[in-house]
Amino acid sequence: MQPLRFLMMVGVAALCACVAGPVPVKLAAPATLPAVAVAPTAQPTAATQVLETRTAMPNSTPEPAPATVQPTEPAPETRMLFDFRDPNTVRNWQNIDDPVMGGVSSSRITQGASFAAFAGRLSLENNGGFASVRGRVVPADLGGFEKLIARVRGDGKVYVCQLRTRDAVYWLRFATRAGEWQEFALPFAEFVPTYFGVPRPNGTPLNPAAIGEYGFLIADKQAGPFSLEVEWIVAG
Repeated sequence: MQPLRFLMMVGVAALCACVAGPVPVKLAAPATLPAVAVAPTAQPTAATQVLETRTAMPNSTPEPAPATVQPTEPAPETRMLFDFRDPNTVRNWQNIDDPVMGGVSSSRITQGASFAAFAGRLSLENNGGFASVRGRVVPADLGGFEKLIARVRGDGKVYVCQLRTRDAVYWLRFATRAGEWQEFALPFAEFVPTYFGVPRPNGTPLNPAAIGEYGFLIADKQAGPFSLEVEWIVAG
């Protein structure tokens, strides 16, 4: 057979084999990759989720600090008036209760771990019904301030912040939450002049520069035991 004819026959046979079907090829099995490489996209951790939330909502209000955290410091622009974390401060305070008018209520002020405790029992017998604690100080000119700020822990009852000048006694009530430390802003403009606890609508407005006595009082027929702890009082 001629060489050229032989080569042509071999080429046709090869072409027919390719048309009939591919030659089977054995593929290698995929390699087993570490789990981290083939796992679904990992969910963000809790810390990452918080960060993403804050980024998405830059104006969101942060969670407030628990009211029971203590101690705390007043803002630097305030003036400290009474710091009851100092045990010597309580010595300048005294109790005045309704026995001076025939009642039988009783109270006391004592030094706690880092606060002063105004506590006792309010009685309505013999037309009584008030207990108070007062701190006499050299009058300080608070004319440049707008309010008092008091950090207290009460028992859920309503108390009175009482300020005295030479001309009148001024009251402003505040309601406590039992067992919680709270900071009360008490604006001087909201103090009401009183006469034996009765408001005097035509009385002279409080002059912060003339305050000579600070105190707390409980009345309003809230008979029974009471307790108000005070950490500090500042002018703000």
